[in-house]
Amino acid sequence: FAHYYVQSGDVEAAMKKAVLFAAFSVTGKGTQSSYPSIEQFNEYLSLNE
Repeated sequence: FAHYYVQSGDVEAAMKKAVLFAAFSVTGKGTQSSYPSIEQFNEYLSLNE
């Protein structure tokens, strides 16, 4: 959330991206290792926005 909020200053847009990131991160196995790379997340965003 903080990353996107600092970039845009838009709370609602930052929350939406944070929710999408959280949803995508739980599709992988593990904890920290399940976090997507920026490339993977951008691809996921392009399919879900």
